Amino acid sequence: MRQIMNTLHIAIYCQSSQPDAGFIAHQQQGISSVIDRCAGSDFDVRHYADDGYCAETMVRPAFQRLLLDAAGGVIDCIAVTDWARLAPTDSGVQRLQRYFHQCGVLVVECRIREGVLVRIAA
Repeated sequence: MRQIMNTLHIAIYCQSSQPDAGFIAHQQQGISSVIDRCAGSDFDVRHYADDGYCAETMVRPAFQRLLLDAAGGVIDCIAVTDWARLAPTDSGVQRLQRYFHQCGVLVVECRIREGVLVRIAA
């Protein structure tokens, strides 16, 4: 796993199956709130959002950029409201967990209602 030396590069990934800019904004604001409380002071946030793209397909523009940025070492951590935003099935989640682990990227699942970090998986 990559050692984080300076600025933490966090990717916020949001997804909705039906076009809903309000729902995407709600996810981004909720995750940003958790990050502000938990990540300390030295971090850079990148936003990735697939508005109107089903999570069952890998063919989502922002998701593809997220995968490339993870492989390229551009991001250290991915924050989502739920793993289902990345992959809706257990096998899909396991595949992504292996991929992100190989890239040295940590995935954190944030629960918006409570505003707390609920799960970390690499």
